Amino acid sequence: MIVDYRDRLRQSLPIQTLRTHILMTTPPPSYDQFDPCQYLNEYYAELPPENLAMLGFLTRAFADVPSTAHVLDFGAGPMLYTAITGAHRVREMHLCEYLPANRDELTRWLSDQSDAFDWRKTIREVLRSEGFSTSDEAVSAHESLIRERVTRVMACDLLREYPLEDESLRGTYDVLVSNMCAEAVSPDLVTWNAHIAKFAGLLKPSGQIILTVAKQSSAYSVGKHSFTVLPLNEDAVIAGLHAAGFAPDSINIDHAAATHSIHPYEGLIFATARKP
Repeated sequence: MIVDYRDRLRQSLPIQTLRTHILMTTPPPSYDQFDPCQYLNEYYAELPPENLAMLGFLTRAFADVPSTAHVLDFGAGPMLYTAITGAHRVREMHLCEYLPANRDELTRWLSDQSDAFDWRKTIREVLRSEGFSTSDEAVSAHESLIRERVTRVMACDLLREYPLEDESLRGTYDVLVSNMCAEAVSPDLVTWNAHIAKFAGLLKPSGQIILTVAKQSSAYSVGKHSFTVLPLNEDAVIAGLHAAGFAPDSINIDHAAATHSIHPYEGLIFATARKP
């Protein structure tokens, strides 16, 4: 159920010091050890309920996006959920990511290299959920359309004042999607709010943001390596969007329960909002 949280905007938000499960954008030195292939195999090879909920959220969000939209997936990591659920619905999509290894993984799939991660199971599920054919031919056609609509993979860094490598893109996007990203470089809520404001600066007037956030998690692991970020709840997400200038009456929140039981977290927060 979508919940309108505008009546909670004035609630105080305690700064918390827990760690959370999230994919990183700008890493500390330990992220040099991040293995995108292992990450994908651990978190995206199967489709447990939490993954299905995220795919469903993105699919519903893109259903309201104009077909002429120019979309940015900020901090994509090596993951293609945004492109799989949205590229066929929009005019053009860019992916940006800090880690070169993650950008390489994205590029391998987009260039149809044989050693790239296999996203066909996920594509088939998205096609099924939208009422389309799930035949091998339909999956291949969807892959081709993603590769056509995703026109750029580029570097980004949220710790910079302007986070993209190309300053000409400031304020040019109709939609910005970010899945479990800004929290990874936010030591506190003030910093997280500043990162959301940077997202807002990449959008046109009336532009839309689509966010997935891990809720109150302590850590996540890839193989033997653990990675930490700022924990967030619904109130923090709402306050960050409001502080960044998104219209209060446009903020909507949804959620999904946690299903990766080995990681201590409460689930996923899904949020959409629009600039005035």
